[in-house]
Amino acid sequence: MKKLLFIIVAIMLFSCEKHEDPKPEGIKANVIFWTTEESATTPQWKGWYLWVDGVNLGVIPKPYTINRIDQIPTCGTKGFLNLTLTEGRHEYHMTLSIPAQPGQNYFVSQTHYFDVTAGGCTVVRCIQ
Repeated sequence: MKKLLFIIVAIMLFSCEKHEDPKPEGIKANVIFWTTEESATTPQWKGWYLWVDGVNLGVIPKPYTINRIDQIPTCGTKGFLNLTLTEGRHEYHMTLSIPAQPGQNYFVSQTHYFDVTAGGCTVVRCIQ
């Protein structure tokens, strides 16, 4: 009888499927991007396109001229680019195209890095 009970318990233990917990998604936080670079798009000028982690997000919006510290946006300021990114290190660069100009008409800014902290809010000034 003990042998039968042992066999049943052994079968039950070895027949259980192993379930792995899904990998948790990274904790996300809000990031707002702003610039003082001219970003208008016209037939002669394609404004500064923002690339974050290799993804083209389009022309970076510049809803008003920023020339004083009290006009710098804070997280949630409407009109600026707000993204939700996972915590950790991210990178951005900008590109500019001037189709009306002969010769080389495509410019790429330096690559810049910024850190996003869990549950926080990061304000990034995009520069060339």
